[in-house]
Amino acid sequence: MEINSGSSLAIGVQGLHKGKQTMQGAASEIAGLGNVGGTGGSQPQQSNGASLIEPIAALKQGQQLFDASAKVVEVSGRTLGSLLDIKA
Repeated sequence: MEINSGSSLAIGVQGLHKGKQTMQGAASEIAGLGNVGGTGGSQPQQSNGASLIEPIAALKQGQQLFDASAKVVEVSGRTLGSLLDIKA
């Protein structure tokens, strides 16, 4: 099955990839902040609290993009299924 770049399915899949990349980047940034200071503890230093805000927001944004894109793919699949049922 060929998916052209303007189809709703292709747009949904692109959104899934972008959401995944956003979440992975934010998670990596958050994980890296936990190692700053070399204290060896599992807790980040107090000064890192403010720097956690942006990657946590990016993580949530990536999750929302992924969820919305998944809905687009789901609805696109249902629509295609309905069209095939009508055609048959």
